[in-house]
Amino acid sequence: MEVVLDRTSGLVDSEVAEPWVVHGLDMLSAVAGVTDRIDPQANDRAGATFALAVEALAHQLGSFLAEASSVREFFSVTAGRMLARLAESRAQLRWLLGPDGSSSSVVDIAQIDGRHLESILVDLASLVGLWNESVVHGPAWRFGEIGRRLERAFGVIDGVRGAFGLYQGAAPAPVSSPNRSADAIDDHRLDFQRQRLVEIVLASNESLVAYRRRHRSDVELETALHLLIAEVHNPRAAASAIRDVRHQADRLGWQFGVDTATELLALLESASFGSIDATIASLAAVFAGCDLLARDVVGSYLAAPVDPRMMGRS
Repeated sequence: MEVVLDRTSGLVDSEVAEPWVVHGLDMLSAVAGVTDRIDPQANDRAGATFALAVEALAHQLGSFLAEASSVREFFSVTAGRMLARLAESRAQLRWLLGPDGSSSSVVDIAQIDGRHLESILVDLASLVGLWNESVVHGPAWRFGEIGRRLERAFGVIDGVRGAFGLYQGAAPAPVSSPNRSADAIDDHRLDFQRQRLVEIVLASNESLVAYRRRHRSDVELETALHLLIAEVHNPRAAASAIRDVRHQADRLGWQFGVDTATELLALLESASFGSIDATIASLAAVFAGCDLLARDVVGSYLAAPVDPRMMGRS
């Protein structure tokens, strides 16, 4: 949300927004998991998308805070303060949806303060730092890392898939077209729209600066997708998250996790991002593999009742 608002200056209404913004909203709804709740033909699609995204964020923060309260003894005093700040931020998000905290079908985008969203991002980033620096790196921490990395992989995949609309169903005009000059202008506009969309996907995953430092060129879809999905040295990439899952699985002695993560990394290493169809197929396979990992770790270790067992190694 913060990236979409920042890069559009809040101009997301269909009457004034550039065409690529619609696909930026598609990306936002995909990451928030509310795609099936949005009417593409709605008059105020942007307001509805942000309302559902704010509601989803508030819900996720609420779930996180509820789970964190059950393991409060693992967190430091400073981490407790960060959790309290997130609880306050969640209350403000609920107020955006309605004065009484009730859900609203449309939210006034002008009321969404980008600084408030940035504050939530900073608090979450700080909490991750405290999680890594203040919590003993035992089995509980490793399970938390597995969950955090899988969520990152899911978020990257959902965001990329949600932005594909601008690339599907658009074929270049034939060379013999009588309106070749007009077609060339349209192609140029389409390329510009696509570039803006790829930039917003990269920025949403904190990878735009990394892309420009490495390639020093205008963003290109295939190169950007490789950086976001298959580049293990990019800490925001799906492949990097899966590699970390494998590391934690190995430390826990979770063999299914090690084997499945290894297979997914091999799949990503050989994946092609030269076409949308090939990319969609690769993402579907990786998403399914990550889903298997998530289900198995919960079913094997976190669902009650679980037989007591010794876990992990130094």
